[in-house]
Amino acid sequence: MIQWVDRAFRNTFFLRAILLITSVGLLSFFAVLERIDAVIYDQISTIQHYSPDDDIVIVAIDEESIKTLGRWPWSRSVHAELIKRLESIGNPAVAFDLIFSEPQANDPDADHSLASAIASHGRVILPVVPVDDKNRDYVYLVEPLPIYRQHAQLGHVDIELDSDGIARRVFLTAGIEEPEWPAFALVLAASTHQYTINSMNSFSDDHVKFWGRWVRSHEVLIPYVGKTGSFQQVSYAQVLLDDRVLVSLRNKFILVGMTATGIGTRFATPVSPLNRQPMSGVEWHANVLSMLLHNRAILPIYHYSTSLISVAWVLAILFLFSIFSRNITMPLLLVLIGCGLCAIWIVLRFLHIWFPPGAALVGTIAIYPLLNWQRINEYMRSLFVAKAGSNAALESVGDGVITTDAHNHIIYMNKGAERILGVALEQAQGVSLLKLMKLSKIHDSVIFNELIDSEIPLPISGIDTIQCYLKTSSGEKRAVRITRRMLRDEHEALMGFLFALADITDTIELTKQVAYQASYDTLTNLPNRALLLTRFKEMTSLPEKYGKIIAVFFVSLDNFKKINDALGHRAGDELIRMVSQ
Repeated sequence: MIQWVDRAFRNTFFLRAILLITSVGLLSFFAVLERIDAVIYDQISTIQHYSPDDDIVIVAIDEESIKTLGRWPWSRSVHAELIKRLESIGNPAVAFDLIFSEPQANDPDADHSLASAIASHGRVILPVVPVDDKNRDYVYLVEPLPIYRQHAQLGHVDIELDSDGIARRVFLTAGIEEPEWPAFALVLAASTHQYTINSMNSFSDDHVKFWGRWVRSHEVLIPYVGKTGSFQQVSYAQVLLDDRVLVSLRNKFILVGMTATGIGTRFATPVSPLNRQPMSGVEWHANVLSMLLHNRAILPIYHYSTSLISVAWVLAILFLFSIFSRNITMPLLLVLIGCGLCAIWIVLRFLHIWFPPGAALVGTIAIYPLLNWQRINEYMRSLFVAKAGSNAALESVGDGVITTDAHNHIIYMNKGAERILGVALEQAQGVSLLKLMKLSKIHDSVIFNELIDSEIPLPISGIDTIQCYLKTSSGEKRAVRITRRMLRDEHEALMGFLFALADITDTIELTKQVAYQASYDTLTNLPNRALLLTRFKEMTSLPEKYGKIIAVFFVSLDNFKKINDALGHRAGDELIRMVSQ
């Protein structure tokens, strides 16, 4: 028998292990836990801080520039003048995060002036932008005017947002039908460095991603330098008008873009919570440029590779725990999870590789119930048996039992309480007990001496038991004994109350009846000899105390025996009752 149980346990163990491994692989392959992976990545990636590059400068179209140069948009001759001034100091390359896709209608010569400046400089980078036409379900490319494309270098400025709206990644190449355009920052990095897309390795199972006709390739995650505003910024107007500022830009990577409030696009990034500010598009490109210049691109692992690593992770831990005692799994699991997160950070920090750990961590946590399922089942069964036994005991007693929270809202009551209150548990759950229990005092109850005669509160602190009248939902008045006990947790914090209700209506009536019969004659309902002697004793003490005179009237029925003899004792009793009235 023992061998059969052990064999059955082992068989179900392997089945559950296979189910766990399969679940981990599917969760990882289909990125079901993408949000969890994103949160872990954000927390780990922001631990490491990088110093902003002194060689990267943002020429910002900010509020100061708009105030100095006039309302936006400016004439393109202004941009031409900026390029000429940068060329005069030997600027190696300048990237404009501005779209020049249409001619300037109010100043045709400005387009030629800007085209001439671009040609003269030789290393001006302009963006190409994919646009999604939702009406036609069609993606098309917005490019600079042909006179600009002749001499400018082009790079795409496509920014993909994750499912939570945060910009964590960049695709180093993208394009219509095929990834032909390098990223905007990649073109700027390659302008003065021997940096090509072929030097980037990708761990992705499929090297391209599709967004309609727009094809993305060579995906990397961005290690942001710091919070918004980390890079050096100079005002556009200062570069145009201040020679000292211009000279300070010699041999710098220049990115020109909009930072003024209300214009331009801003994105949430993993570092946005640091100062609660989104990041402008031009600063986002500056972070990508810094990543490329210092070879800090983080390569994500996807699909098959992620699934295999996650499954191997869980299998290794499962094998480890199958050797050791199952009673120590939880402490070891917590240690292993911490070690796993540290290993992920080390790989991210030094190897620049990101492994999404969500599925592996969930699988690691699931190992505990997998190895301890029998003990957990026994524990749950004991809880069920204990609860069933307590419920049976509560239902078998005649008294009412009510449990409430700390604010006297009903949580549970047994059948006895339902009978006394005249309300079902389904109707009473969540209702304040004060609303259901309309109480009034019993006049002979000493405990209510300081309470009002009408409606009274439930027992307050210091009063454990009271006797009172309870008005039920049907309007019936019942005498009850209410006992209250406080329920506290292990820290002595108040969790709620336990009320016991005993219907003592019959007891009260019986007590009254016994007391009445002890002092009054059952035939005439007049005070009997014992009560009469007690009253005589009380009255005889009054003259001595107050100097008063008392009188005693003695009523006697003459010839009463003749009535009994002639008509019987029943007639005699009736005569006595008539006289007593």
